[in-house]
Amino acid sequence: MGRYKKGIETKNNITNAAKSLFYLQGLNSTTVQKIADLASVNLGLLSYYFKTKNNIIIAIYSDFLNSIRETVLNELGKDKESCLVNMVIIRIFYDVVFSDSNNLRFFRETIEKDIIHNLLEEVTINNYINISESNGISIEKDKLKTIAIFESGGRINLLKNYFNNNFEMDLDNMLNTIISNTPKLLCVNKDEIHKHMVDSKKIQESMDYSKLKLLI
Repeated sequence: MGRYKKGIETKNNITNAAKSLFYLQGLNSTTVQKIADLASVNLGLLSYYFKTKNNIIIAIYSDFLNSIRETVLNELGKDKESCLVNMVIIRIFYDVVFSDSNNLRFFRETIEKDIIHNLLEEVTINNYINISESNGISIEKDKLKTIAIFESGGRINLLKNYFNNNFEMDLDNMLNTIISNTPKLLCVNKDEIHKHMVDSKKIQESMDYSKLKLLI
């Protein structure tokens, strides 16, 4: 038990060191050696927990998304409609990221390098399953995954084009596009989608999620 606890502490120490460096220096200027030095571990021990720098980044995003989901479910209740829950989660995610220039720089770097593509794909697939089940939508699982993979790839390309100023779209319009796309592709009633979009905005604005951090 003591060894397990020590392992968790070491792993958290590494991710916390990485978060600090990513926040202050950015992804491109942060090396695995710098992370190991700040965490006071050798490279061998770091690679035992994280094979590459990308694995650390994926763990950071995964923990962040899980923290948002837990916060939202605690606020709304675990039986709340999945479409609404998903919209609130997305709103909080992008608000935390875009409201801090260092978070935004890190997010842009990870999007441009396709580091979290597989993670976002997995999250999107789970969202599709939850939303389809809560709305009584019957779709074959393979078809559901295909649509989800299609959307997650499109979302990443949308973000890349937004960051590169390839089209005129402000943040609110882009966010509304991202939020509404999943239920639209699942053929959720458009009036329900509109209601959830309005409600999710009100819920997000009423919540205190100041303790949720992507990095530091």
